[in-house]
Amino acid sequence: MIMTISASMLLFGCQPASDSTPVEDSTTSAHSDSSQKAISTEATANTNNSNRTDIDWTKLDSKISPVNPEDFKYPFELDSQSVLAYADFFHITPAEARHSLTIGTASNEPLPELLDQLGDHYRSHELTDGKDVTLIIHTSPEVTASRYDYVFSEPFAQGLTMPIIIQPKSTTQAETTQSKTESPDNP
Repeated sequence: MIMTISASMLLFGCQPASDSTPVEDSTTSAHSDSSQKAISTEATANTNNSNRTDIDWTKLDSKISPVNPEDFKYPFELDSQSVLAYADFFHITPAEARHSLTIGTASNEPLPELLDQLGDHYRSHELTDGKDVTLIIHTSPEVTASRYDYVFSEPFAQGLTMPIIIQPKSTTQAETTQSKTESPDNP
């Protein structure tokens, strides 16, 4: 329970102050009941006609051209202990391990924009390990599933790409996960 509250507080801290002020939708009638007024925020995700939220991938476009991973100057040496240990653990080559370590280390770069767009629709995220590192964002069911190849802009991994997958969780999945984490048997 405490972890859930802490995580919620952390997420609210990611929102810029200007995005937290609700604005009344101009299409709302002045005569409508206050409980039915349409309220919107300045969130950047698009809501389409079927009440689904789409990620605006153009806001994550770094304007950097992708580079060939074989030509990239990696911050890790092929024979370094971390690269060799990663390669051994995941049964991949040292070159693949070096690439995965670099992507994994830089993987937080797109998160602020994604969290800003998702707002209350964000549930959790994970990073896959091994040869093909992928950032998976778990959301509420109202978000449209999608995939995007993000190109890093920070010098550490500039030009390398990482797949991002938006994966909505059904309500029953979210409830099951929540009940498991709040179970008195679960420390």
